[in-house]
Amino acid sequence: FFFSSRRRHTRSLCDWSSDVCSSDLGVGKTTTARLLIEYFAIQGFEVRAYDTEFPRGGLKRFHPDITDIIDIRDTRSQCLMWERLREATGVIIVDLKAGELSRTMQFLSDVGALDAVADGALNLSVLHLLGASVASLEELDDLHRFRKFCRYVVVRNAINEADSFAARRAIAQSIRS
Repeated sequence: FFFSSRRRHTRSLCDWSSDVCSSDLGVGKTTTARLLIEYFAIQGFEVRAYDTEFPRGGLKRFHPDITDIIDIRDTRSQCLMWERLREATGVIIVDLKAGELSRTMQFLSDVGALDAVADGALNLSVLHLLGASVASLEELDDLHRFRKFCRYVVVRNAINEADSFAARRAIAQSIRS
């Protein structure tokens, strides 16, 4: 994901925010998060990041000064992320551990973050990187109920065999529904 406060930004880039996520390992989540951090920093935005690959954190190795490693399943970590999100003056990028998107979206719903998005106080975008696994495709259906709250972008990684006919058909079906 990456988040930003709509109240605090007038530049069009922050009309959306984003979470970088996937059910699969090795589809490019951390690489994508790194690129987003670099892009927003170059554009002059204050950037904070969360790496949920607890306890080692791949993103933290590249951006140690702005990245916190959190255990996304731990209530204290979730509360810390939510509090910082509410106080954010810039862009927050969350590099989600494989398989945690549905659970995290439910958490955001439970704490009222998705209500803030619906009310226009917060922006949220989800970059959902798809791999070639069945779990990656099944997650598309799980997320259907949350799509109205965010800018949801499906990203197919053609490098890692996500180019299969079944993957293309599932993506097309999910986008139509």
